[in-house]
Amino acid sequence: MSAKVRISSLFLALLLAGFCSLAVHAAGAAEPRREVLKLGHSTLLKLPMPVGRVSVGRAQVADVVMVTPRQLYLNALAVGTTNVSLWDQQDRLLEVFEVVVVRDLTDLKEQLYQILPNEPVEVRGLAGSVVLSGQVSSLAAKKRAEALVEAYAPKMTTSLLEVGGNQQVQLQVRFAEVSRRVTKRMNINLRILNPLTGDFLFTMLGSLITPNSDGTLGLSDKVTAMGGFHEGQTQVSAFLDILKENGLAKILAEPNLVAASGQQADFLAGGEFPIPVPQRENITITFKKFGVQLSFLPEVRPGGRIRLTVSPEVSELDWTTAVVVQGFTVPGLTTRKAKTQLELADGQSFAIAGLFRDDITQSVSKFPVLGDLPILGVLFRSTEFKKKKTELLIIVTPRIVRPGQERLGPSPVMNFAEPDDFAFFMLGKLAAPQASRPQGPPRSPQELEGRFGHDLAW
Repeated sequence: MSAKVRISSLFLALLLAGFCSLAVHAAGAAEPRREVLKLGHSTLLKLPMPVGRVSVGRAQVADVVMVTPRQLYLNALAVGTTNVSLWDQQDRLLEVFEVVVVRDLTDLKEQLYQILPNEPVEVRGLAGSVVLSGQVSSLAAKKRAEALVEAYAPKMTTSLLEVGGNQQVQLQVRFAEVSRRVTKRMNINLRILNPLTGDFLFTMLGSLITPNSDGTLGLSDKVTAMGGFHEGQTQVSAFLDILKENGLAKILAEPNLVAASGQQADFLAGGEFPIPVPQRENITITFKKFGVQLSFLPEVRPGGRIRLTVSPEVSELDWTTAVVVQGFTVPGLTTRKAKTQLELADGQSFAIAGLFRDDITQSVSKFPVLGDLPILGVLFRSTEFKKKKTELLIIVTPRIVRPGQERLGPSPVMNFAEPDDFAFFMLGKLAAPQASRPQGPPRSPQELEGRFGHDLAW
């Protein structure tokens, strides 16, 4: 009986071993073979049994040549995946395996190391593209790495590079503009009138006077002097516009901007004026900026140098070139601007533009023949002379800044209080200075009480 039990146990063990072998074979069949090739490379595969026929799913990815019934030659043509099917000489399917063609990144990694030896740039392949990752020391290193990979794989590059450190640039800009204006103007209008006979004579160059239907005159605001006399019943009147004006204006702005390396910053000290835009059924309004404008793009380069793309602009409204659009008067703009790119060290200053402009305008309106007479011709002509000189200087100073840990200084509004009625109505003061709070530790327990509470000093 024991012999029968041993035989039965041995038979059961063999049966279980067969089932396990089938399970392992089935599991192995569920995972087809995978051949990974680098682009431009090839390999020779040896087969366990003779093959009668071979087929490739995507011939543009890999080329398969059957050298002998037991040898296959694989050649990688393009990045991608495909499958290869094998049949035996009785046309029975033997195997289907996958071929994966990837980029050969060895040369690219070597070039990156030679060009950027101190930058930990990581290169990976993903779905046919090249992925860059890691943290570089500057924006210039990031751009050089991306340009190199783009040359290796055009339009197949994904950059996940980050710029390490805290690189921020403060730009100190000073606009200095001096404008000198000289205006000389002389207009004369005459009126000769005889109320009895109705005879009259008017000269209206310069539009100083406007005759009304009832015999009265409308006077322009340009009239600076007038006079007249009677010769019998004849009235002679003269209206004069004589002006000599000198003007001097100085404009100074000092905007300070801070931007991270590679990020653009903009500044505007001025405003916007509306411009009507006629549409088919209505009118829309757009706005145009004017004033002192500044746009700059900093880039911190190795060695602490700063590359800047700076675009300053100074503009003002010019009503002499205004146009009327459907009843709306839109002024023109007098603009002075410049744009440049340069590289300099931290704290160095440069003058980006020293612009000088000299405008001279002279106009003469006169009656034919009468305006050309000596001396008396002054009564029959209008003369205006304008001269404007403008000088503009722009000085730029970039600095590399880092966030500090210093305590903030006192706010400007903390040292001012509202004035009482006497100071406001009698003295005309809008603010009264407030006693500053003592700095340092309290000198007595009373300093911790009162309307100041327990707030710490700035």
